[in-house]
Amino acid sequence: SFNSAFALDLDSARAGNQVQELPNGYLKASDPQAKALVDEVNAKRKAAYEKVAKETNVPVDQVATTAAQKIQSKLKGK
Repeated sequence: SFNSAFALDLDSARAGNQVQELPNGYLKASDPQAKALVDEVNAKRKAAYEKVAKETNVPVDQVATTAAQKIQSKLKGK
């Protein structure tokens, strides 16, 4: 699971529509103020996706797409 230290910031950025979840498993900043957060989260996600890809022998982009679907369904459940 991703570091919860920045989860609150990410949640508030999502709530404020400052970030967008993309279907590729990464975030896009829709507000320049959220760019640093997006860069940090995307870097951590990329590292996590690469780790899972290596462990499961699945392409990184496939891992990221699957993660994106999980994130979307979790967000819809809120």
